[in-house]
Amino acid sequence: AAWTELETKLRSDLDESLATNEELQKERYHHKTQFTKIEREMNGLRDRSTVAETQAREYQEETNRLEQQSSQLEEENEKLHSQQEYTGKMAMDQTNKLRNELLKSNMDVEERYKNELTRLEAELQTEKQKRVDMESHLDELVDRSELLDVMVSPRVQSRVIAKDDAQRTLGAGTNQESILQSTLNGLTDFGDEEDEDQLQELQHDTHDSERDGRVGSTGGSFAALEQLSLALKGAKQELEALRLHLSATEHERDVIQSEANNLRMSSDKLPLFETKIAELNQELLDKNLEMKGLHADMVDMKEWYRHQLDSLLEEKAATTPIVERIRKVESIDYEDDEEYFSTPSDVAAAEFGLVYDE
Repeated sequence: AAWTELETKLRSDLDESLATNEELQKERYHHKTQFTKIEREMNGLRDRSTVAETQAREYQEETNRLEQQSSQLEEENEKLHSQQEYTGKMAMDQTNKLRNELLKSNMDVEERYKNELTRLEAELQTEKQKRVDMESHLDELVDRSELLDVMVSPRVQSRVIAKDDAQRTLGAGTNQESILQSTLNGLTDFGDEEDEDQLQELQHDTHDSERDGRVGSTGGSFAALEQLSLALKGAKQELEALRLHLSATEHERDVIQSEANNLRMSSDKLPLFETKIAELNQELLDKNLEMKGLHADMVDMKEWYRHQLDSLLEEKAATTPIVERIRKVESIDYEDDEEYFSTPSDVAAAEFGLVYDE
């Protein structure tokens, strides 16, 4: 009976051990499946980590390249800004200088040509007055010559000759005044009243001619007339020369006025250049703002990539001990473990890598 009870107990223990062993085998297969799944996930994570590291390196290289490009763009921006300031300053100086020179030149030219025009107009008026005076004097001489032709008739000439013969015994006259005086005296004796008036007018004209110093006799009147004609021709030539000079001066004035208009148009274009410079300044400011925005985006992208890389590294560090434990459990030989562990619980503990101190 004792052996039967012992056998029954051993059989029940054996059945229980077999059931426990089957359960442990099932758990082993389940854990092996889980390990395979986890290993696949780890391989996927490892591949993703490799890809992420590659992308991180690429992004780091791209970030470095963008930083270098940003540095170059900043240097170029500084150069362009300094050049723009220098150009703007030079343009402003040149504009002010050109405007001042144009105003001064225009004022000087206008003043000079106003003075020249005033002087030429005064000379022209003087020459016109001289011409009028010469023409009036010429008309007066022509009238006098006609009057002399009318007055010196054959009757008067015979009387003058007779009186001259009568006075020649007393002495010859030295000038036209004495001759006319003697003629007047002779005509008073045997002339009529009309001839006396004509001779007195002739004497008065002769006195005027001698006082002016222009005509000494009847022949001198024709010489003075010829001289006046020559003087009139000279005055006409001089007047023509003055007209030509005035025409040339007016042409030069028109040219200078055209140049002044061109300079005024150039000065009118100065606001357009100033507007263009302002537009370039605004464009440069927009480029600076765009570069600052790109630099901020680069910094944000760099921080995001760094955060992603840190997350991947932390995830990899967190999953690495589990993989090592699973590999340790997988490397256990269960047939050899049965020699060292007496109970199924020890075997299960060995499967999970748990070692209890006795």
